[in-house]
Amino acid sequence: MRYCYTIIILINEINFLYCSMISTAAILAGGKNIRMDGQKKYLMPFQGQTLLTRMITKLSPLFSDIIIVSNDDPSMFAEYSVSSIVADFYPGKGPLAGIHAALCNANDRPVFVFACDYPMLDASLIQSQCDAFVMKSMDALVPRHPQGFEPLHAIYSQACTEVANQLLTERPNVRILDMLNIVRTQYLDMVYQSAFNNFNTPEDFLNWEQS
Repeated sequence: MRYCYTIIILINEINFLYCSMISTAAILAGGKNIRMDGQKKYLMPFQGQTLLTRMITKLSPLFSDIIIVSNDDPSMFAEYSVSSIVADFYPGKGPLAGIHAALCNANDRPVFVFACDYPMLDASLIQSQCDAFVMKSMDALVPRHPQGFEPLHAIYSQACTEVANQLLTERPNVRILDMLNIVRTQYLDMVYQSAFNNFNTPEDFLNWEQS
């Protein structure tokens, strides 16, 4: 019985570690929104909520810490219950700068990074990505489907921080793909998911909302 008891304790400790490894989510609420005619995506209304409110509501049961990464005035996010609101260290350098800022503020833990225009987040998809990340040794886990890949619905380890920092420092124009080509990236192949639906123009948003 003593041995059985010890095994149970160890299993419980492993489960706790397993569940707590990816405890941080980051929502990138930046960008110039040029194609949105200056409208901020995260403030777009959807089913009675802003997109940001909807995303935080969906992510809060899944992650203990939620970070908003934005170069907008922090007072714009005062109503949201999140762990922190941080700005890019390299403003104007695109979404890789947002990923870098999230990693720098994640207490040395991996971060599940989301763009701010994913209104149809799916908890089971998020969990399956977390499961795959924990089970394999990698620096980045990115969904891939026949239409492309989703680097802003992806998990990044702290190993990406210095690589991102170097790229952002050395290159005037840098993409997330530049980092993914350097770090140990695992692509998670799947069919296209409705959770990946997003938008780039007001017309896209209107058409998508009415569909």
